[in-house]
Amino acid sequence: MKKSIGIIFLMIYMFTTTQLVEVIKLPILVEHFASYKGNFVDFIVHHYGGHEKMKTGKQI
Repeated sequence: MKKSIGIIFLMIYMFTTTQLVEVIKLPILVEHFASYKGNFVDFIVHHYGGHEKMKTGKQI
């Protein structure tokens, strides 16, 4: 009984104090990629990094 309560508290602590909660969002990422026309690297770059800069290097 004490072991299971300890595990529950540890899980709550890990999900609230770390970015481990992002793992829960993985199915949403997969579903979003399924509707994307292109490869996975292009998808990640387009949606999650670097797309806020113009080709000249200036931010919009």
